[in-house]
Amino acid sequence: MATVPAFRLDDSLFNTDLYETIEAFWFQGLPPGATTPPYSLTARWFGLGSQREKDEFNTIGPEKLTIPSEPGSDDGEERENARALALPFLSQLGKSMTAKGDGLAFAKSAMSMVILLDQLPRNIYKGSPQMATVFRHYDRLAQALSMSLLLEETSSSKSYDDEGGAFALPTLHRPDLHPGIRSRPVYREWFYLPLQHSEHLSHHALLSQLISAYRRDIEESGGEAEMREVDSLADFENRHVVLLERFGRYPYRSDVLGREITTEEKQWFDNGGETFGF
Repeated sequence: MATVPAFRLDDSLFNTDLYETIEAFWFQGLPPGATTPPYSLTARWFGLGSQREKDEFNTIGPEKLTIPSEPGSDDGEERENARALALPFLSQLGKSMTAKGDGLAFAKSAMSMVILLDQLPRNIYKGSPQMATVFRHYDRLAQALSMSLLLEETSSSKSYDDEGGAFALPTLHRPDLHPGIRSRPVYREWFYLPLQHSEHLSHHALLSQLISAYRRDIEESGGEAEMREVDSLADFENRHVVLLERFGRYPYRSDVLGREITTEEKQWFDNGGETFGF
């Protein structure tokens, strides 16, 4: 198994100011109290990155996060590495929780960090050769962080050591289940997208369970608009899983990753195969 080298995040970059800045510009235009996004916001999220996004993101290039560029060789290895990869981010989030003393502040800081690692690189590098960095580097970090946040125990605090001193995450519920987020798809779904972007089927098995629980929550406390968001997430997830079960990977990534395209994948491309905008 490849060993993940210890790394730390720069406190001058990764702090509550950064998380609040990301939240402010990512959700700019969201009506107060909204549970689902207006179309104009969705179009901005899944289009090309703005200059402001690029300026924010440029503070944390890959050189500031020194990890192996290639993922583990299989699902099991990658899952075992996930905690080591997530540890520096959990450390920073623990500091955010301590500074704010607020469960919702922690949950939104965690959401902003996931958006930073999973969504901003896609928006900024879409259509360029640098998408290889997204698939090999940032996705790996986002998936590790997402799994760690979503699999955390909620009954007691936990202590960790990130090679630079001990720290603890206070007792808290999973961020996606905080009352300020749980019934609001406009916030909740960001925690799940890193798993959807994974080429590891074990991540999708976990996501299937999460979507089922998400659906039950919305059935109890949401309305038609919220349920449409759940249905959309489930539909996109099914379409991703179909590709992985057929090819074992996402064929549309092969070119930018330098992977040899198989005959079956070429036929799939020729017949207008799904690329999810990439």
